[in-house]
Amino acid sequence: MVPARHRHARYASSPVNGGTGTGEPGGPGDDGRPQPTTDTGSDTGGDAVSDGAQPRTRRRIRRWQVLTTVAVVVVAAVVVDVAWPRHAHAAISSLHVSVTDTPSYFAVYTNTTQVRFDVRGASGADGQGGFPCCSGGTGGVGGQISATITMGHGIRAGDILVVYPGRSGNSNQAGDPMAGGPGGTGVRFAGGSGGDGGGGSGVFDKTSGQWLLVAGGGGGGSGIGSFELKGVDGGSADAPGQSSSNGRGGDAGANCPETGADPAAMTGGAGGSSTGGLTNGSGGGGGGGCYGGRGGAAGGVGAAGGGGGGGRTWNFAQAQQVVRSQAPRGNGSVDVTWDLYSEPAPQIVSPDRFDLTVGQAALADFVSVGKPPPEILVSGTFPKGVTFSIPLFSGKGEIRGTPEPGSEGSYTITLTAKNDWGSVKQELTLVVHPPGG
Repeated sequence: MVPARHRHARYASSPVNGGTGTGEPGGPGDDGRPQPTTDTGSDTGGDAVSDGAQPRTRRRIRRWQVLTTVAVVVVAAVVVDVAWPRHAHAAISSLHVSVTDTPSYFAVYTNTTQVRFDVRGASGADGQGGFPCCSGGTGGVGGQISATITMGHGIRAGDILVVYPGRSGNSNQAGDPMAGGPGGTGVRFAGGSGGDGGGGSGVFDKTSGQWLLVAGGGGGGSGIGSFELKGVDGGSADAPGQSSSNGRGGDAGANCPETGADPAAMTGGAGGSSTGGLTNGSGGGGGGGCYGGRGGAAGGVGAAGGGGGGGRTWNFAQAQQVVRSQAPRGNGSVDVTWDLYSEPAPQIVSPDRFDLTVGQAALADFVSVGKPPPEILVSGTFPKGVTFSIPLFSGKGEIRGTPEPGSEGSYTITLTAKNDWGSVKQELTLVVHPPGG
C-alpha cells in the first residue's frame, strides 16, 4: 500500500543575521513539487519581506476537478478502516458523486485513502411486435459490480479517471466505448425489429491507460415473427440471449484479459435483420461491455429472431470487497465515493515573548507542530547580533547569537506556521535588556 505523499521537502534556511528574516518557500520544480530554497538576510538589520510577497505554491489538497457535469454530489461522514495510510489523528470524510448521463472526468485527490465504486450497466431495449396483439422480447438487464480500490493499488494521486455511464437501448452512443449494438431492422406488421443492446458502464484510468471496472449491458430483445405471439428475451450481462424456434441467440461477451480490453471489441454486436419475405423477426443487439455481447440472428420464415447476448462484467483493478450482481432495469450509472483524510491545522506551542540580555548568548526556540512539519515564515527586525534560522523539516525557528550594545529595546517579530491543512500566526516579542538589567 502506498500512502499519499506529504510535501515535506519544502525549503531550507540559513541563519538570518542581525535583522532580516524571510521564510520564503521554493517554487515548483519539473515534477510540480515545491523545491528547497534558502532563506537569506542582511548583516545590518532591516525589515523582512512581508507575507504578501511570498510566491504561492500549489496546495497538496487540490480542488477536485470535475470537467463535465455530474448528477448528484453529497458530502457525509464515514467510518473507516484503521489500517488506511494516514496519521493516527487524521480526520476522515467522504465525497460521493453519481454519474448518470454523459461521460465525466475526475482527478484523484492527493489526500485520498481509497475510492469506492458502484458500477451498473444499462438494460437492453425490448424488441418490437408485429401486430397489436403481440410483443417483442424483453431486453436483458445490465450487470453491477461494486468494489473498493485503495491508493497505490490501481490508482494514484493525480490520475485522471473517466467515468462512462451506459445508456439503455441507445446504440452507438457518441463517445461511449461500450455502446450496445443496434437491433436488427424488421418490417412492421410482418417481422418486428430487434431492440438495441444496453451500453456497458465503466471506469477508465486515462493516466495509466487501463480500465478499472466494467459492468456489461444487457442484450436487446428480439423482434417478433409473423407466426408468433412474442419474441424472445435478450441475455442479461454475462449471459447469452435466448434462441427462438428458428433464430439463434447471441453469445455473451467473452472473458477479458487482465491487462486491458481491446477497445474495438467492447461495443455490442448488431442483431440480424429480416430478409426474404420479411415475415421473420430480427435479432436483438448485443450489450456493450468487456467484451460486448453478440447480436441475435434473424429468425427463419415467420419466426422471431434471437435475443442479443449480454456484455461482460469485469474487474481489472487490484480491488477489494468486490461484489457482482445484476443491475436494476434502466439506464446505467456509476457511483463514486472518495474517502479522504485531513490533518489538524498547525499549532504554535512556544511562548510569545523571550527576554534577552546584551552580551549574553541567546538560546530560544519558536516551535510549531503539525503534519507535515509546518513551513515557517518570518517578518520583522531582529536585534543586532541575533540570528533566526529554520532547520529543515523541523517546524521551528532558532533564535541564536549575542545582542550587541545599543540593541536594548523591544522588537516585534511576526511568525507564521503553515502547511497544507492551515496556518497560524504569532506576534513574538523580543525584549533586550541592558547588561545586568
